[in-house]
Amino acid sequence: MFQMLTGKMPLMAKTHTFGSWYKAHKSQAPRSFKSVDTNLNLPPEVEKLVMKCLAKNPKSRPQSAREIINTLQVLEKADFSGRPRTVKIGPVNRSSAATGGYTWGSSNLSGPVLAQE
Repeated sequence: MFQMLTGKMPLMAKTHTFGSWYKAHKSQAPRSFKSVDTNLNLPPEVEKLVMKCLAKNPKSRPQSAREIINTLQVLEKADFSGRPRTVKIGPVNRSSAATGGYTWGSSNLSGPVLAQE
């Protein structure tokens, strides 16, 4: 989810060796959305969910896909300080999404989607 929303990896290894990636996964905290892209305009609750999914301790992560979906459904209904809510469905263009606003929408598929306004 982190990479989908930011276009970047949540962790950065010193080199692309197995050992370096292992150390990064074992010891590094994921980067914040703002440290990756200062123009990213997402509700803080979205980052909280993504960081929970990236928790080092498996017990701190969502325990099922249903838990993630339930959280997304709550976010879908939330009012984020006057942000417009739309029902536009389509692919998200990372380059314009970083400077434009994301809005929460619904699809007739299996649940909420993050759509570009």
